[in-house]
Amino acid sequence: MEIQTLRGLGYDCNSYLIKDRIWVLVDVGTDQNVEKLVSSISKQKDLEKVKKIVLTHTHFDHAGGVAEMSELTGAEILVHPLEGNRISSGDFSVALTKLFGSTMRPFKWSPMDEGSLIETGSANFRVLHLPGHSEGSIGLWEEKTRSLIAGDTVFADGGIGRYDLPSGNFALLRNSLERIASMDVKNLYPGHGREVMDDGKEHIRKSFESVGNGI
Repeated sequence: MEIQTLRGLGYDCNSYLIKDRIWVLVDVGTDQNVEKLVSSISKQKDLEKVKKIVLTHTHFDHAGGVAEMSELTGAEILVHPLEGNRISSGDFSVALTKLFGSTMRPFKWSPMDEGSLIETGSANFRVLHLPGHSEGSIGLWEEKTRSLIAGDTVFADGGIGRYDLPSGNFALLRNSLERIASMDVKNLYPGHGREVMDDGKEHIRKSFESVGNGI
């Protein structure tokens, strides 16, 4: 199993391609990022290997291009129902489309929640519900390699996600940070910025300490 970073341009998020017997793409960026993302995957002539697209949350910089990417790959979209249900009902406030000055296409999705397993072949990624940055924010935890794909909950060097946007909540973000700070994270893959190899736990601890509740 390999986790490959596909960096977005501008304010687009990091996307992560989990390459195993089953390929999983985590986050896709805006609709402006689709061509670059497709090109990155297609260079390996393996676009059709992407079977699932996981959204760590539905903010436009992570999910704006998801409908098109699903059509191009045929992949199933997985999203936390707290956000998926709102989008399905036509409520795109959770996607921050107005903030980004854009619109978002509706998309078909399947639910994932706390404890769900995403199997890739040699690895199992467990879904962690990590609300705070948004109500349906999730992380993916792979225990064997101690790898955490964290979305915008936590960043390298003590950074944390914003909590002042629609469905954000500081108390919930603090609780989510406390939870992952107690885990033995080796490799940290955040939604923006650089990845952290080998000492992810220390970076998460700094992030938790930044909200005034060090452990």
